[in-house]
Amino acid sequence: MSATSIISQNTFSLCGHGDPYHDCQELLYFGCKRTHGPLNEAKGKAYVKVVRRNCGRLRCPKCLDKVTSNKARKIKQRLKAWKVDRLTIKHIIVSPDTNETDGMNYPEIKKKAYKLMKRCGVLGGVMVVHPFRCNDFHRYEKPGLHFHILGYGNVRGNKVKETFEKEKWIIKNKGKRKSVFVTAKYILGHCGVSEKYSTINWFGCCSYNKLRVKINDKHPGCIYCGEELLQMAWRPTKFKPPEGNEFLDEPRNWTYVKSEYA
Repeated sequence: MSATSIISQNTFSLCGHGDPYHDCQELLYFGCKRTHGPLNEAKGKAYVKVVRRNCGRLRCPKCLDKVTSNKARKIKQRLKAWKVDRLTIKHIIVSPDTNETDGMNYPEIKKKAYKLMKRCGVLGGVMVVHPFRCNDFHRYEKPGLHFHILGYGNVRGNKVKETFEKEKWIIKNKGKRKSVFVTAKYILGHCGVSEKYSTINWFGCCSYNKLRVKINDKHPGCIYCGEELLQMAWRPTKFKPPEGNEFLDEPRNWTYVKSEYA
């Protein structure tokens, strides 16, 4: 199965082109009704922070920007957790030989990509699948399966050349990243999504069985007392909640609810 047929059979589609959930980007409220100190403006008030509901799916057009930011942040944290002197995080692109992949399925293509990267000196990192390339109108509609990698290793030019001459696979070392977060967000912004296969794949020294990283996903604490913010609901039925991204309000107007993100 060729890279083109993998896409044409709907194994992969472009991120941000799925159907959004009906409640995506609705407002959610998180806050704190604890007793705040007497020396600040929040005394006797509830602190409320407004966020938008996020389905967390790369295929959602409404949530894509927020999702790519969240995932890019986690990618940066995980990559930074594995650190060796003199090794920096590099951006690498692997493009399969379409003549060879004509008889291969996607897991076989991905497995060979890992093999050739290891041969060229890549120790591990994260690999993101891209099913499309830019066409003449700067749209990601042209079939062309390839992989973007952020990872560690001394990518050796002689091995890259040898790999191309022998395998016809193209491996490009784009070098050290000034911002891992920005690069990861860019890569995720036009990645492939599939019901069957993962978009984001960790491998080598950064794989899940070799590197354990605790990611803190709790909502930021109250700016007045530092305690964790809890999900809240607006009580009055005749009025709307105050506008703004954050505000102070009467505690009686709010009630804590069971968090859907617990």
